[in-house]
Amino acid sequence: MDRKFHIIVEGEEDLFFMKNYLSHIKKDSLSIDLEQIEGKDNLVKEDVRLSIAKGHEVIIVFDANENTREEVSKKLQGLEYNLFLFPDNSNNGNLEDLLEQIILPNKQDIFECFENYEKCLKEKDYPLPNKKAKIYSYKLATCALKEKRKEDQFKPEYWNFDSSALDPLKHFLLENL
Repeated sequence: MDRKFHIIVEGEEDLFFMKNYLSHIKKDSLSIDLEQIEGKDNLVKEDVRLSIAKGHEVIIVFDANENTREEVSKKLQGLEYNLFLFPDNSNNGNLEDLLEQIILPNKQDIFECFENYEKCLKEKDYPLPNKKAKIYSYKLATCALKEKRKEDQFKPEYWNFDSSALDPLKHFLLENL
């Protein structure tokens, strides 16, 4: 019997990133249900239990906030699942932290420009943009935002899917899929 997987992610960008990355590591042909749940607070034990009852192996990929691992463990106590936390399964952070590490080498200058912009704002006592704004600016500068389908903004044409920053995720997925 073929193995079936249910991968649960927090948001739409996480979903699109995972779809493209699974394709990159040649795991997109597996029986995988990818689901976004709009934040870790929407993780429901009964939904995970039903997925397991259907024969799915459950994989959860969330942002690593301070207590995420403990919160998920508490919520899903008694259930079998595998958990990976962005950016690298050991440090606090999120998908944007990982994306920042995997920008294309020939596009590094985009972030240098952004850092100059942040410096100027700081000097003038304006609030600094968050990481989502930085990633949005990168996607805008690389023309990723012109893609007709939002999920295409996460194709390898825009991100270095061979970056060593992705090694923890790659090893985790290869071990668990």
